[in-house]
Amino acid sequence: MKSIFEQNGGTYIKVGKYYIPNVLVPDTKKYTIGKYSRMHAKFIKENRPCI
Repeated sequence: MKSIFEQNGGTYIKVGKYYIPNVLVPDTKKYTIGKYSRMHAKFIKENRPCI
């Protein structure tokens, strides 16, 4: 009996004794940030360099 994950085309990788789902997320999406996000990022870089 296959799991729902396998029925939908998923695969597993065996690592030691365990099977771990082989899940990869493509990073092809382009992100756009707005005015306030850019302002916040600038504030963090200037005032909180350790974060």
